[in-house]
Amino acid sequence: MGLNSEQPENVTVVVPVAVAQKFVDAKTDDQKQAAILEAQIFLNGQPYSLWLQEGAPSEEWKERNTPQALANKPTVVAVSATANTAAAASPSVASNLLKTSPTPMRIVTPEALTGLQRQNQDDIDRMMKALDPEAHFLAYAAPTFIGFRQGAYLQLSFRTSLGAPSTTSRYKLAALAFDEHVSHLIRPLLTYFPPEVEFDGVDFSSTIHLAGDSTAEAVEFFFPFRMMHCFAHYDCTGQQLLDSGTIVINGERSALDLQVAESKN
Repeated sequence: MGLNSEQPENVTVVVPVAVAQKFVDAKTDDQKQAAILEAQIFLNGQPYSLWLQEGAPSEEWKERNTPQALANKPTVVAVSATANTAAAASPSVASNLLKTSPTPMRIVTPEALTGLQRQNQDDIDRMMKALDPEAHFLAYAAPTFIGFRQGAYLQLSFRTSLGAPSTTSRYKLAALAFDEHVSHLIRPLLTYFPPEVEFDGVDFSSTIHLAGDSTAEAVEFFFPFRMMHCFAHYDCTGQQLLDSGTIVINGERSALDLQVAESKN
C-alpha cells in the first residue's frame, strides 16, 4: 500500500438484475431513486445508500418511496467525522452518499462523556502516575473523553521527542512516533482497564518535537480498543492496528504505511 495524504476509498456496488431493470424503466426521478435504494453499495466495507438529489431525503419522500425492505431501518443520515480534538465536524464522504445501518447510529452526548470520565477516573489516575515516565504526558492537558466519528475515545496528550533531522517529512515523523513511542504504551496501558470497557478506543495525541527545532508536528492515533488488544496479544501487526484506526496529522486525516514512510525522508 502506498503512502498518500488521503485514505483511499474502496466502493463496491451490487445491483440485482431486477433492480437494474426498475431503474431503466423509471419515468421520474423519484422512481429512479426508489430503485437505486434497493441496490447494495459499500464504501470501505460499510453499507451506504446513494441519494441522487441534493440534501437528505424528506420524511414524506421516504414514506412514499422507500422500499419495504428498508422501511424498518433507521432514518438515512449523512456521515460526518471530527477532524481534530475540538471535534469540529467535516464531511467524511460526499454529501450524496448517505449511510444506512441495521442498528441506530450511536449518539455520543456530553453527558455520556462526563459519565465515562467519572466511571474511569480512578483507572486513569493510576495509569497516568505509572506510565508518565515513559509516556511524557502533558501536564496542561488532562486525559479526557471526547467524541469522534460517533464513538467515545479517551484522549491522552503527550510529548514525543525524536532524533530525526528537521527535514524529515511529517509522515515519517508520524511513523517513527508510532514505532518508537506510541506502540510501547499500548500493552502497559491496557493493564489498567478491564477487557470490556464502555468506550470505543484511545486517542494517542502526540506533539512531536525534534532536537534543536522549535517547530512541532501534531499527530493523533485513534485506535479501537478491540484492535489494541489484538496488537497487545501479538495477533495483529502495528500496520494492521494503524489501518484499523484513524490517523490525523496536523488536523488532516492521513494514510500511514510504516514501511513506505520510514524508508523515505
